[in-house]
Amino acid sequence: MLGAVFSALISMQSFADSAEGSTLSRSARLANRRTALRCLASATDYASEKKWAEAESQAALGRSYDATISDLWYISAVAAHGLGQTKAEVLPLVKRAIDYANWVNYNRDSARVLYADILVDTMHFRDVFGVIDSSPFIYSADAEYIRTKAYYCMGDSRSVDKARERIASARQIYPDDMRFPLLFFTFESPDDTNPVVRELAKLFVAQAVQCVSPSPDKDAELEMYASLFASGETRTRLLQSFAARGLSHPLYARVALEDGILSQEEAFRYLVSFADGTLDYSYLADFMPLLGDETVLQMAREYFTAYSGTLVRDTGGDGIPDLKVVYERGRPSSISYDVDQDSVSEWHIDCDFGVPVSGTCTLEGELGTQVYDFSWADRFPYLSTVSCDGGLRTYELVSGSLKWSPVNIVESEPVSAATGVQFFFPEINVQERGMSDALLLGACSSFTIPTRERRDAFIRVTVLNGAMQIADYYSEGKLYARTQFEGDVPALRLVDSDGDGIFETTEYYRLDSEEEGAVFSPEDERTITANIFGSPSNGSRFSLRMIQVDQNADNIADYTEEYMPGGGKISSWDSDEDGRWDVRYVVHPAAEDGTHLEESMFYGVPGTELVTVTMEGGVPVKVRSQNGDFVSELPVKKDAKQSLYWIGEPASSSLAKKALAACNKSGAQGVSVIVADSKHRVLAVRIGSFSFGKIIPEEELSGEETVLEKDDAKTE
Repeated sequence: MLGAVFSALISMQSFADSAEGSTLSRSARLANRRTALRCLASATDYASEKKWAEAESQAALGRSYDATISDLWYISAVAAHGLGQTKAEVLPLVKRAIDYANWVNYNRDSARVLYADILVDTMHFRDVFGVIDSSPFIYSADAEYIRTKAYYCMGDSRSVDKARERIASARQIYPDDMRFPLLFFTFESPDDTNPVVRELAKLFVAQAVQCVSPSPDKDAELEMYASLFASGETRTRLLQSFAARGLSHPLYARVALEDGILSQEEAFRYLVSFADGTLDYSYLADFMPLLGDETVLQMAREYFTAYSGTLVRDTGGDGIPDLKVVYERGRPSSISYDVDQDSVSEWHIDCDFGVPVSGTCTLEGELGTQVYDFSWADRFPYLSTVSCDGGLRTYELVSGSLKWSPVNIVESEPVSAATGVQFFFPEINVQERGMSDALLLGACSSFTIPTRERRDAFIRVTVLNGAMQIADYYSEGKLYARTQFEGDVPALRLVDSDGDGIFETTEYYRLDSEEEGAVFSPEDERTITANIFGSPSNGSRFSLRMIQVDQNADNIADYTEEYMPGGGKISSWDSDEDGRWDVRYVVHPAAEDGTHLEESMFYGVPGTELVTVTMEGGVPVKVRSQNGDFVSELPVKKDAKQSLYWIGEPASSSLAKKALAACNKSGAQGVSVIVADSKHRVLAVRIGSFSFGKIIPEEELSGEETVLEKDDAKTE
């Protein structure tokens, strides 16, 4: 009864402790949330004043107390945008805000609109509708603008029709929002005969004409695009009003030239004032064919021969430039391409007077997204070097073996045809294949990869016709290993284990056989492939067959380790350097129950006697002696005081101690020596962690022998 009461008291105390802990935990969470909310209030105030750095600082501090508050992530996203950070940096912040769905002040819909806006700009057009069309459906000027742009960017006829429908609807619902007419003018063509397009163009042009009274510079682009769709006096009025108000836009050069407002020279000078900085290539391409005056053409020749500036191009047709070319001395100096338009270029190329010489490219490869650095030396477009993993993996390519470039350098037909000078503008090489290790291996003469086998280590592999030949391994600039390959499979590997400059260890490899089964565990296999190839791999076609160690560089192995399928292993020691083993330890392949038969073997005196000790559970249980055709079994017994097993008749413990001391003088795990006292001479053997002693009959000794000698009849 008392025991039951005591158990109940203990249970009650445990429950009380648990309840108290739970209460403390809730209190801590509430305190953290209150602090996070104070940070949110402060961040909100800073954001309303457009103090973006302060807003981000407070939002980040708030998240350190409670990262689940969506508003804090949203403010960070807005602040990052306000600070001019890339879309790639803003996108994950607003996505976290939406995913947490834990709102305090800000409406979730604001985050959804921001998220959708970034999605459409980064070419995820179809994903937009899942964000702003899901429940609750968002209907606002911002959301409608994003939907319309997404439909235009999708490009198929059905989507474009939907975009026009939304443009027509927005014109009536949001008549003062000039984003919609500008979007229409940007994606539609003045030459389109579609009646819907013609009607909308007529209405938007009329709207633009009504706004030609003093208006902010933001309307400059709208008015210029409207002039493309206008004609006659309406176009002239738009252009004259545009110029009179001091507005400027590169498109004005072409339209004013076509309308006769500017002369060719005036128009050219107007356009190049933009080209001296940054100009959309499409404006240049549309303008140059209009020139015919020789004086102006000569000006153009001189200008483009020495051109220094930046040209950009929208290759995707969504109104956002993604290709950027910087010029020096009339030739491309650098080329950048933002594939997904997240404000981070996927590749960048540096040029030498217009010829690409090196670059960086982000590609999807066999191991996921990889950043490749490459160079063309003096044979563009044939690559000379390629590296990835931050330069840790580098391929030296055979000259002329791999033709690869993300761009084609071609003449700009509008400029060259008009002026007669060679002016180049790159084109995206959409047919170019991706990059892969197999592609690079087939074209390289050597490659370098890192390895974690040693400190600051790397591997330099020599390749011939796509097949690996030699691999040299360096640690802190010093060669420590070398592998020889046969048909891409390692045949042998030489290793300097102690750093003395001598390869004392030789590793032999072999092709695996399905019939033989696995030699190593998967983990051991990964370690072996990591040592050879720098990184672990499963399912390799080869395995380690044997290791030999020659410590004194006499070309005779002091130690040999052989590996067998099923986890079997043979370890052999040659202590007298005659090229034949003295002691051996054998682990046989696993039996069906997973156990291994283990045997320690050594040669007795005389050297023709082979002694085999069978182990069970790490204990010697059976000894067999074979001398020629004569086979016998001998008893085995542990010494009363020392860690030594006597084979046959035991000698004294003092002699056992002497035998152990003699074995310990050698650093090898396999050694055999002869020791003696006044009564007996004993062959002392150490194999691994086990030591054995066997009394040598007097008639089998020769003179004052103190070390074991093998005769020529000993078998290997």
